[in-house]
Amino acid sequence: MNKSAMAWLVIRVLGVISLGLAAYQLYVFTLNFLVFLAVSKQESLPSGTLRLVNLRWDPLFGFVFFSLLSTYLLKCGQAIHRLLIKEGGESEKS
Repeated sequence: MNKSAMAWLVIRVLGVISLGLAAYQLYVFTLNFLVFLAVSKQESLPSGTLRLVNLRWDPLFGFVFFSLLSTYLLKCGQAIHRLLIKEGGESEKS
């Protein structure tokens, strides 16, 4: 296996791992949301707006981040590939 193929393998494995992390973050957010709806008293303001004060939003942000990262790694990844296969001796030639 040459250096380029090994770099693509590493990029794809990282993409699959980040896809798994995105699925886990979505699972955590969904459970948090369902428990919040089941346990809390839904206080609605006079305008009919439901306040979700105690809902944790960080798993949702993690889901968005990891799904964007996995999409980039699994679909594109050329910039990371160039960094992985770049020879270290380029700066030594000068």
